Amino acid sequence: MDEPTTGLDPKTRELVWSTISKLQKEYQMTIFLTTHYMEEAATSDYIVIINHGKIIAQGTPYDLKEKFSQDTLRIKPLDSMSVQSLLEHYNYSFLVKNNLIIANIQDTKKIIPLLQEVEPFIESFEVIHGSMNDAFIEITKGDENYD
Repeated sequence: MDEPTTGLDPKTRELVWSTISKLQKEYQMTIFLTTHYMEEAATSDYIVIINHGKIIAQGTPYDLKEKFSQDTLRIKPLDSMSVQSLLEHYNYSFLVKNNLIIANIQDTKKIIPLLQEVEPFIESFEVIHGSMNDAFIEITKGDENYD
Protein backbone atom coordinates (compact mmCIF):
# COMPACT_ATOMS: atom_id res chain seq x y z
CA MET A 1 0.00 0.00 0.00
CA ASP A 2 1.40 3.36 -0.99
CA GLU A 3 0.64 5.99 1.65
CA PRO A 4 -2.96 4.86 2.23
CA THR A 5 -3.81 7.66 4.67
CA THR A 6 -2.19 10.69 3.03
CA GLY A 7 -4.56 13.63 3.08
CA LEU A 8 -7.17 11.94 5.28
CA ASP A 9 -8.60 13.46 8.44
CA PRO A 10 -7.75 11.70 11.76
CA LYS A 11 -11.12 9.92 12.02
CA THR A 12 -10.89 8.49 8.49
CA ARG A 13 -7.23 7.56 9.04
CA GLU A 14 -8.28 5.57 12.11
CA LEU A 15 -10.98 3.80 10.08
CA VAL A 16 -8.46 2.86 7.39
CA TRP A 17 -6.03 1.47 9.99
CA SER A 18 -8.79 -0.41 11.76
CA THR A 19 -9.81 -2.04 8.46
CA ILE A 20 -6.19 -2.92 7.62
CA SER A 21 -5.71 -4.43 11.08
CA LYS A 22 -8.87 -6.55 10.76
CA LEU A 23 -7.79 -7.86 7.35
CA GLN A 24 -4.33 -8.63 8.63
CA LYS A 25 -5.64 -10.60 11.60
CA GLU A 26 -8.47 -12.36 9.78
CA TYR A 27 -6.42 -13.49 6.79
CA GLN A 28 -2.92 -13.52 8.35
CA MET A 29 -1.90 -11.05 5.65
CA THR A 30 1.52 -9.52 5.24
CA ILE A 31 1.14 -5.88 4.35
CA PHE A 32 3.86 -3.82 2.67
CA LEU A 33 3.30 -0.15 3.30
CA THR A 34 5.01 3.10 2.39
CA THR A 35 4.36 6.10 4.58
CA HIS A 36 5.88 9.39 5.64
CA TYR A 37 3.89 9.25 8.90
CA MET A 38 6.31 7.80 11.43
CA GLU A 39 3.56 7.27 14.02
CA GLU A 40 1.93 4.93 11.51
CA ALA A 41 5.21 3.19 10.74
CA ALA A 42 5.68 2.64 14.48
CA THR A 43 2.69 0.28 14.52
CA SER A 44 4.42 -2.06 12.06
CA ASP A 45 6.19 -5.26 12.99
CA TYR A 46 9.27 -4.31 10.95
CA ILE A 47 10.46 -1.09 9.33
CA VAL A 48 12.86 -0.47 6.46
CA ILE A 49 13.99 3.10 5.83
CA ILE A 50 15.12 3.69 2.26
CA ASN A 51 16.95 6.73 0.88
CA HIS A 52 17.86 7.09 -2.80
CA GLY A 53 17.05 3.41 -3.37
CA LYS A 54 19.32 2.19 -0.58
CA ILE A 55 18.35 0.73 2.77
CA ILE A 56 19.81 3.03 5.43
CA ALA A 57 18.18 1.42 8.49
CA GLN A 58 15.92 -1.48 9.33
CA GLY A 59 14.52 -3.24 12.36
CA THR A 60 11.56 -3.38 14.66
CA PRO A 61 10.13 -0.04 15.76
CA TYR A 62 11.38 -0.77 19.29
CA ASP A 63 14.92 -1.52 18.09
CA LEU A 64 15.09 1.56 15.84
CA LYS A 65 13.82 3.84 18.60
CA GLU A 66 16.19 2.26 21.11
CA LYS A 67 19.19 2.75 18.81
CA PHE A 68 18.42 6.12 17.22
CA SER A 69 16.31 8.15 19.67
CA GLN A 70 16.67 9.37 23.22
CA ASP A 71 14.23 9.43 26.08
CA THR A 72 13.66 12.69 27.92
CA LEU A 73 13.17 13.22 31.64
CA ARG A 74 11.04 16.28 32.46
CA ILE A 75 11.02 17.40 36.07
CA LYS A 76 8.83 20.05 37.69
CA PRO A 77 10.99 20.99 40.68
CA LEU A 78 10.12 22.27 44.13
CA ASP A 79 13.81 23.06 44.68
CA SER A 80 15.41 23.62 41.29
CA MET A 81 18.97 24.07 42.56
CA SER A 82 18.93 20.74 44.45
CA VAL A 83 17.58 18.90 41.40
CA GLN A 84 20.17 20.52 39.13
CA SER A 85 22.94 19.62 41.57
CA LEU A 86 21.87 15.96 41.60
CA LEU A 87 21.61 15.86 37.81
CA GLU A 88 25.16 17.20 37.61
CA HIS A 89 26.29 14.62 40.18
CA TYR A 90 24.86 11.84 37.95
CA ASN A 91 26.47 13.45 34.86
CA TYR A 92 23.23 14.28 33.06
CA SER A 93 23.17 17.26 30.74
CA PHE A 94 20.00 19.28 31.11
CA LEU A 95 18.33 22.57 30.37
CA VAL A 96 15.86 24.65 32.33
CA LYS A 97 12.87 25.86 30.36
CA ASN A 98 9.54 27.28 31.59
CA ASN A 99 10.24 26.16 35.17
CA LEU A 100 10.92 22.60 33.99
CA ILE A 101 14.23 20.77 34.06
CA ILE A 102 14.68 18.68 30.93
CA ALA A 103 17.38 16.00 30.64
CA ASN A 104 18.14 13.53 27.86
CA ILE A 105 18.57 9.99 29.13
CA GLN A 106 20.10 6.96 27.44
CA ASP A 107 18.73 4.18 29.63
CA THR A 108 15.46 4.75 31.46
CA LYS A 109 16.21 2.08 34.08
CA LYS A 110 19.40 3.87 35.09
CA ILE A 111 17.50 6.96 36.28
CA ILE A 112 15.80 5.08 39.13
CA PRO A 113 18.52 5.95 41.70
CA LEU A 114 18.41 9.58 40.57
CA LEU A 115 14.62 9.71 40.93
CA GLN A 116 14.84 8.26 44.43
CA GLU A 117 17.29 10.99 45.41
CA VAL A 118 15.42 13.90 43.83
CA GLU A 119 12.00 12.85 45.12
CA PRO A 120 11.98 15.32 48.07
CA PHE A 121 12.85 18.17 45.70
CA ILE A 122 10.29 17.64 42.94
CA GLU A 123 6.60 18.22 42.44
CA SER A 124 6.31 15.80 39.52
CA PHE A 125 8.20 14.19 36.67
CA GLU A 126 7.56 12.37 33.43
CA VAL A 127 9.63 10.25 31.11
CA ILE A 128 8.96 10.85 27.43
CA HIS A 129 10.13 7.99 25.28
CA GLY A 130 11.90 8.68 22.01
CA SER A 131 9.58 8.39 19.02
CA MET A 132 9.90 7.02 15.50
CA ASN A 133 10.00 10.66 14.34
CA ASP A 134 13.07 11.18 16.55
CA ALA A 135 14.66 7.99 15.21
CA PHE A 136 13.93 8.93 11.59
CA ILE A 137 15.45 12.38 12.04
CA GLU A 138 18.58 10.86 13.59
CA ILE A 139 18.86 8.19 10.89
CA THR A 140 18.62 10.77 8.09
CA LYS A 141 20.66 13.46 9.88
CA GLY A 142 23.42 14.93 7.76
CA ASP A 143 21.73 14.01 4.49
CA GLU A 144 20.48 17.32 3.08
CA ASN A 145 19.36 15.42 -0.01
CA TYR A 146 16.97 13.11 1.85
CA ASP A 147 13.85 12.54 -0.26
